[in-house]
Amino acid sequence: MTPCPRTTSRSGFSLISVVFAVILLVLGLLALARSQTLLAAVQGSTNHRNRAYALARAHMEQLRSRPPAAITAENAVVIDSLGRVAAGGGFTRTVQLDPRSTNLLAVTVLVGYPRGTVPAQLNTLIFR
Repeated sequence: MTPCPRTTSRSGFSLISVVFAVILLVLGLLALARSQTLLAAVQGSTNHRNRAYALARAHMEQLRSRPPAAITAENAVVIDSLGRVAAGGGFTRTVQLDPRSTNLLAVTVLVGYPRGTVPAQLNTLIFR
């Protein structure tokens, strides 16, 4: 009986190439997870900023609807996300007045928001 000839050619992947491929896959998944968390943080900040601008626009419209003599400056007031004065609100609103002439008033509404470095700012001129 003659022994079976052994084949010396090996096909497939080596252990090192499989480990290298797994490491690359893990690094790619970690990078994807990190980008998702950054995206969620940016989206949250954007939502707060958009809400701050909406609050500033709503308050500016309230000021415009008042008689010009009744418009007064406001120090920082803590408000909630609906614009109501609330001690635990996450937003702060300030109204600044700058008389430009005897009959022209510059009104600035500033709304600070959570994790924001620069407040939302709206400016308008009111004729009195």
